[in-house]
Amino acid sequence: MKPDSLLTIEDLHIEFPTDDGLVIAVDGLSLEVGRGQIVGLVGESGCGKTVTGYSILGLLQSPGRIKSGKLIYRPELEGKGINLSELSPKSEQIRRIRGKEISMIFQEPMSSLTPVYTIGCQIEEAIHTHEKVSRAEARKRAINLLRRVGIPGAESRVNDYPHQLSGGMRQRAMIAMALSCNPRLLIADEPTTALDVTVQAQIMDLLREQREHSDLSILIITHDMGIIADIADEVVVMYAGVAVESAPVETIFANPLHPYTRGLLASIPGTRHKQGERLTSIEGVVPDWRNRPSGCLFAPRCPERFEKCDERPPLTRIATDHAAACWKAVEQTEVVDAS
Repeated sequence: MKPDSLLTIEDLHIEFPTDDGLVIAVDGLSLEVGRGQIVGLVGESGCGKTVTGYSILGLLQSPGRIKSGKLIYRPELEGKGINLSELSPKSEQIRRIRGKEISMIFQEPMSSLTPVYTIGCQIEEAIHTHEKVSRAEARKRAINLLRRVGIPGAESRVNDYPHQLSGGMRQRAMIAMALSCNPRLLIADEPTTALDVTVQAQIMDLLREQREHSDLSILIITHDMGIIADIADEVVVMYAGVAVESAPVETIFANPLHPYTRGLLASIPGTRHKQGERLTSIEGVVPDWRNRPSGCLFAPRCPERFEKCDERPPLTRIATDHAAACWKAVEQTEVVDAS
């Protein structure tokens, strides 16, 4: 555990028992989020990113459960921290933390915001849940929060319903609600999904401003490596519930070691693509959760597969701050080191 760690996930395993078999959603994930740090958790849809975010706040839906592992939240540097995985989802302790200490921007604001209540009412409810303030004070704070996240005419917009706002405005309102009690950690689950490029950039700028304004720590969950390049300090790449690479963002982009990471980077549209040229894609699909390969989970899709890939590679530290779960990466690095 790092000395400045705010959240430490240690060997997290999440599973969903179903009638068709056991679904392993997260299989041994470990990561850390430091104070004032932005960590990106990146991978294709269905790789376990959102489930990880939900598990931190005790929001896993039944029959989902944490099989093993630790979720250590350390609000004080000198303290041992709180193991969130040991708290009941309905316990008073997790209720005090959820929304106050750790908050979340959910993936789709239109379905996450309640359609029958105004934006102002929903932000005020979040404030009243954790703080004893008057209705007038809560309303004043709701308006200030809407201003803070860049919603024009906040005094009137506070009375709008979610359907009266554009996608970008709804996302800003969701961020305002998440920031309403000044959390230490913000979990941002695909915060720019379905938004145009201009609004995406505005949302990223807003998150950066909040980090600088209040030393906020952010765990940003996304499939978009472009967003990771724009905002993250460190990156954890997930595939089929497993972390396959982790490193500072500059290292990931300059020297990606795992073939899956290279595939994600190659699929980013850019100036290297000529007009009309087909974009790069990763062949194949994520393995069936109930019938996962016994060896490397990415092997069936990997263009660099060789015999040793029939064994499951551990996440191996290649350098002080760079780790990868790939046999070829480990062998090649050993050759380079040896010379």
